[in-house]
Amino acid sequence: MTPEFRKVGPSVWASSKRFRSLSVDAKLAYMYLLTNTHSTSIGLYQLRPIYMADDMDIDMGDALACLDEIAEVGLIDRDREENLIRIDRWFTINPITNPHHMIGTLRSVSRLPSSHLQLSVFFEIVISGLSARDRWTKPERIAEAFDLAHHTLRTIWRARGDEELACALGRLEGDAADAIGPSLSLQLPPPNRDMR
Repeated sequence: MTPEFRKVGPSVWASSKRFRSLSVDAKLAYMYLLTNTHSTSIGLYQLRPIYMADDMDIDMGDALACLDEIAEVGLIDRDREENLIRIDRWFTINPITNPHHMIGTLRSVSRLPSSHLQLSVFFEIVISGLSARDRWTKPERIAEAFDLAHHTLRTIWRARGDEELACALGRLEGDAADAIGPSLSLQLPPPNRDMR
């Protein structure tokens, strides 16, 4: 079930150079990507461009041009083969609020088709959860959330392979060292070649 509303940060209009650089049509398309009925609570979802064209009452060529323009400035990432859209910085506006929320978002990620975008969202969820963990009050739910994070990472690791995960981990180390802190390390099992 799609939630009745989505958070859109008002700063997008004033301080986002990327958003302001878009054409008027691409700005409308970006708002559509944030709020359409296909969108999910994890900022990663399947959307066939034909649905976007139909919902926005524009032709397919214009829908694809808008998607390309929005991706070019880095507001979204796309997996064209799986028709996946990932909204950049989704968890900045929609942070993980508790272990139950983290568990639900990780389950949602694991249900999507295998894609390089899963890794990006997985790490955003973990970073958002780690940033909020000091406010969480139920230690058993925290342990459950991070056990599920480990299980999800193993699943993605097995499906995607060494190179992409190594790249994602490098990005995680560089971009999120402050959020994770020196005491946590993600121990990766060797990929199970039989499960690929």
